[in-house]
Amino acid sequence: MKLHAALHLLAGVFDSKFKERAVAGVVKPKNAYLVFKHEISDEIIKQAIDQANEDIKSGVEIKTYEDEKRRGFRWCTVKDYPPIPCGGLHVKNAKEITEIVLINKEAEKITIAIK
Repeated sequence: MKLHAALHLLAGVFDSKFKERAVAGVVKPKNAYLVFKHEISDEIIKQAIDQANEDIKSGVEIKTYEDEKRRGFRWCTVKDYPPIPCGGLHVKNAKEITEIVLINKEAEKITIAIK
């Protein structure tokens, strides 16, 4: 749940602050990764992770809600970042994530873990 919520938070930062939209996200037992259409610069990755960690420290809420028109379709929202369609489980407050750390970057894929 923590890694899943961390991906939503980080994807929201990339999309909102840097206009970089993730095209996929995968959660594994010990880490998770986001995939983009092109390579993201090291500086943007650092700034995005720093912003996500600030959001974690401030305890932003993570909410899900049902789509008004499509039955069984849910959205996940974090802070004022764009909503992301999702049916997964999430922590309710970002403080539960603790801290996001970058563990690998390869071409269009960045892998994170929770400290």
